[in-house]
Amino acid sequence: MAEIISISGRVCRDKEKRAASDAARKIESVRKFLTCANCSMRCAKCGIHIEKTDIDIQDPGTPFTFCPGCLEEYLEYQALTKEPRRPACYWYNREWMAIWKNWLDLQEAIDRYRLSKEFLTLVAELDHL
Repeated sequence: MAEIISISGRVCRDKEKRAASDAARKIESVRKFLTCANCSMRCAKCGIHIEKTDIDIQDPGTPFTFCPGCLEEYLEYQALTKEPRRPACYWYNREWMAIWKNWLDLQEAIDRYRLSKEFLTLVAELDHL
């Protein structure tokens, strides 16, 4: 009975560990979201590494950085949405068009999320860590 274990010290240490773990989780989540999703050396659609020469030939009006294959598909998708016609490749069917539409919708949703009050609050919290 000579030694009494202080429970308050242990509770405090546990809270600090949880807070540090939560902070690390938040930082990693935001880091991945901001860096991996927006890497300018990767194709925005398929994720393949892009050479600088491929980036240099991108049309400045194209809102994303694409590899040559995805750029060709994106331009075809854009052309088909503006003026329906027989596609360049037979596999550019309704489902293919839906994939591109849904992917573009996802990109818009991601942009809205990045600008949301909650996400900006999280980023501000991380600035203070």
